[in-house]
Amino acid sequence: MCESLVDDSVLSLGPDDHLSGHPLEVRVKQLFTDLGVPIQFGREGYEDLTAQIPDWVTGSLRSTSMPLAIEVKSSKAPSPSTDDLRQLDDWVFDLSGEEFARKGGASSELARRAQFMVATGLFQRPTVTPYKGVLVFNGAISTTFATRVDSLQPRDEEFANKHALCVTTLLRLRTWRDFSIGKPSARLVFWGQLQHTFGLLKNPVDVIDDMRHHMDEFGKGMDRTIWLGISETPLVGLGLEDSAN
Repeated sequence: MCESLVDDSVLSLGPDDHLSGHPLEVRVKQLFTDLGVPIQFGREGYEDLTAQIPDWVTGSLRSTSMPLAIEVKSSKAPSPSTDDLRQLDDWVFDLSGEEFARKGGASSELARRAQFMVATGLFQRPTVTPYKGVLVFNGAISTTFATRVDSLQPRDEEFANKHALCVTTLLRLRTWRDFSIGKPSARLVFWGQLQHTFGLLKNPVDVIDDMRHHMDEFGKGMDRTIWLGISETPLVGLGLEDSAN
């Protein structure tokens, strides 16, 4: 009910930098929807949201993509905690149907290996369905976005990398939404980044700079419709038209 009233502009969620709890989950769901990602609330008592692979993800990117298990957190602290990441990792295992591996004594390193092997095409998807874990964080709550620094503590960066988790702040997710307006290619890049990031999701400007550098250094004459296998769809409107020529 709350979500439908917000969508109808009857209610306001409030300032983004103050959001927590269910209003924050609704806001995150809105941003993913704006990015064209089919998303729904998760199972009660488990993950906050889940997202399926969008229809507009095709070719090699689709074959290496996983649906998303999304956990949404806020805190007075400036960065998420290890407990936040551990909880997300638990939901990923349970949702993927891989909990049996943990009960058998396997570590969650198995999840990372399975994700890598699926992503690189080393084997076909098993009967279980691997999910990519994404943590969306809003903090330090009630401080302005202008004063925040997006970062992870070294131990949490290590945990996210080891367990193949992608972490983004609410502001960074909103930045990707704004960047993608009117740019269908940008949402392909966004989806690819979610899938391939182990740790903190990069800002779109940094990602495009990385792409331009790669094309300048290694892609002379390279067809810009394909970049590192991200898509067979032309990546246009991203400022790369002068590269790889």
